[in-house]
Amino acid sequence: MRHYWRHLINNETAMERSFLVWRMAEELVCGRIPTSPQLAEQLAALYAQLSYGDATAQLTDEQFDFITKQFYPAKMLDVACLKSLRSSLHSSWSELAGMGEADAIRVILQVLRKWPLFGCHLQAAGMRTSNERRVFIALSDTAVHVIDYRQFVSFNRYFPTFYPVIPR
Repeated sequence: MRHYWRHLINNETAMERSFLVWRMAEELVCGRIPTSPQLAEQLAALYAQLSYGDATAQLTDEQFDFITKQFYPAKMLDVACLKSLRSSLHSSWSELAGMGEADAIRVILQVLRKWPLFGCHLQAAGMRTSNERRVFIALSDTAVHVIDYRQFVSFNRYFPTFYPVIPR
């Protein structure tokens, strides 16, 4: 795991931004970044543009498998209708024709940086208390956040993605 320093955004090189985008793809697949199904499709289309360039007339099985396994949240993939996901992913990807690698990286980072815990290393943990409470530990450049598991609420009945609800 490479640590992310929020205050050094202006000094990031193109290679560091690229590395961060690929690291966040792993976090997306693991379900550690909260997304809606629509946002997950758009991000997968951006990653497809980044990986393959402009979309072809047909989305091949190999491309679809690679995109969904590498860039689409696994929890959503388990409950998604693959036929509709395939068509919406291809149409979203087709709309990105002509977008370069640097632009795709910039857009992905703009979208993902809106999440307050972006760049944190999020890990499930347990507290040694009488009730063995489950928590998530989020390690950032300024703090260690301990988030109660009960504060992760499901936003959609059919797409069990978890959003952190952090009281202020």
